[in-house]
Amino acid sequence: MASDGEVYVSAVVPMFNEESSLPELYEELKSALEVVRKPYEMVFIDDGSTDSTAERALDICAKDDCVTLIRLSRNFGHHSASTCGMDHTRGQVVVLLDADLQNDPADIPKLLKKIEAGYDVARCWRQGRKDPVWRTIPSRFVNWLTCRATGVKLHDYGCSMLAMRRGVVERMSRFTERHRHVSGLISWTGGKVCEIKVQHRERKFGRSRYNFISLLRLTVNLMTGFSTLPLQIVGVLGVLTALLGFIGAIYLVVKRYVYGVDLSGVVIATAVIFVFVGINFLALGIMGEYIGRIFSEVQARPYYIVESVFSRKGATGEREQ
Repeated sequence: MASDGEVYVSAVVPMFNEESSLPELYEELKSALEVVRKPYEMVFIDDGSTDSTAERALDICAKDDCVTLIRLSRNFGHHSASTCGMDHTRGQVVVLLDADLQNDPADIPKLLKKIEAGYDVARCWRQGRKDPVWRTIPSRFVNWLTCRATGVKLHDYGCSMLAMRRGVVERMSRFTERHRHVSGLISWTGGKVCEIKVQHRERKFGRSRYNFISLLRLTVNLMTGFSTLPLQIVGVLGVLTALLGFIGAIYLVVKRYVYGVDLSGVVIATAVIFVFVGINFLALGIMGEYIGRIFSEVQARPYYIVESVFSRKGATGEREQ
């Protein structure tokens, strides 16, 4: 449903090497948005793909004036691409979803009903996840961590499909940090949040780019981006280590001078050194992460660079954000 006037819902889809899933995604997304019977737009963000994702998206743009393609100058990452898409939307409601088809676009009308019922953010809670165990177990930890960091208790922060009002998007546009966790920031903005249960689907094309290292980076980003808890943990570990060292010293003095037990000084010294060195390296690593974030913020580099924007209304040039 094309419209040159006011747009009701904007669907934002960040993509990286999704040439196989894009045609099917477009058809499913278009069908889901047509059900709403209100003006809509689809905003596809090519996050530096190295396959033919951009070419296929251009073909879709050429036949559908509801579609806009934004090409980034390189791969900036999922969260930066999602931010770029939100910055280019016009809809009263913005829907985020991935291009891998594991979430069914047909669930979008359910999300919109929750928004119309008065909620500011409507999220999906995946039932029967089709991901491998090495992804589901760490995801539970990340979900728990996000709940603690944002203060909003939800069952599934890992699901990328959600809907939010324009007011939430405008609040998000005021955030300037370079290390972003979009899902956590959306919840941090406040407002009424709800979840709906949805079915999760097998990945039909390609493979997930989220490996163990990606999940580890996401966890560190959450921990250092939303709280100073890691620094507090190091402080507590320091106090506990000092206390244990003091108790251990008393124990050794008693054994040596009360019971006359001959103790091996090398073994004791080695154990104590390893404990203290380990805690010192942990503390340095955590402080280094915080300092690294400060360094990135001081540089004030854009968190995405738009190379071009395509639609049936024409193409525009580069834009930075």
